Amino acid sequence: MSISARENIQNLRAYETPQIKARIKLNSNESPWPLPDKIIEDIERAVAVVEFNRYPDASSRILREEVSRWLRVGLDNVLVGSGSNEMIQCVFLAFGGKGRTLMTFVPTYSMASKIAAITDTEEISVPLKEDFSPDIRKIVKQLEQVTPHIIYMCNPNNPTGTLFRRSFIMKLLEMTETLVVVDEAYGEFCPTSVIDLTNRHANLAVVKTFSKALRLAGARVGVLVASEPIVKEVQKVKLPYNLNILSQTIATIVLRNRTLLWPAIKEIVEERERVRRELEKIEGVVAVPSQTNFILFKTPFEGNTIYEELLRRDVLIRNFSNYPYLKGYLRVTIGTKEENQEFLAALKDVLDNRMWASRL
Repeated sequence: MSISARENIQNLRAYETPQIKARIKLNSNESPWPLPDKIIEDIERAVAVVEFNRYPDASSRILREEVSRWLRVGLDNVLVGSGSNEMIQCVFLAFGGKGRTLMTFVPTYSMASKIAAITDTEEISVPLKEDFSPDIRKIVKQLEQVTPHIIYMCNPNNPTGTLFRRSFIMKLLEMTETLVVVDEAYGEFCPTSVIDLTNRHANLAVVKTFSKALRLAGARVGVLVASEPIVKEVQKVKLPYNLNILSQTIATIVLRNRTLLWPAIKEIVEERERVRRELEKIEGVVAVPSQTNFILFKTPFEGNTIYEELLRRDVLIRNFSNYPYLKGYLRVTIGTKEENQEFLAALKDVLDNRMWASRL
């Protein structure tokens, strides 16, 4: 007797994140700073009295109350889970599946496609324009041909860093009854959000993460905000005790002290703009305008080569050169000013050597 997984699972590859060591780590869009001392002290006091022998609150009510205050939404409009990926997976489990379709605008966050494949949801991909803005004509044409059950977009978009206009999202919400999932993982780095629209549009769900601006990548905390009917359906597929007691406790404390984090977000935005200006000064480099904590860019040379040359100089960034629609592109996370300077110096050195070699 042979034991086999479902056919759609057999055709998948496991998601792997190799742990590559480098002195300058700018590949994962994490915060370059640890939590402030005040928050660490509050966490230490809280953890000291945690009852680890007891299950955590299955509803994560205290954390959800803090989220509702932070995002100014109702308590019953909020779910939390183990990272935003779990929230996306729960949405796809509830509203996707065999015989159902997902529409994405590519290139975008790859886990959406991964989760679609896991849940046996058919994906319809509409390519973005060359400048990574939405091709509205193509999108409207697709929607005239097929009505997907879910439309997913990352806004601001990962890995491009670009922003879909609020008016575009509102148009989608009004022209279709499809569930529109907007992933605002990088929302704190840009001036716009559509969370307020969840009060007016029953077909909108917004996903957020604590892993970026809130500096809790290691705690794995994600948020879903949607109308009560959507939340109730998603709750049916969410496993009990899905968020451990440590993550609930830590995330709650971070939100209660969130104003301590805002100055660093402002600094990241300022550094992002400075780094992009510096990149654009380098001959042949194209840097995509970003509304996130990273910049997508390409050089006149083959992307894999530039990535490897930077790694030899102890600078780790993300290589997207082999991804569809992203040939030659690389992505760098905005780190501290010192880290950013080392990246820029290393890149200039790599490109200078390449330019010199090409002229021989």
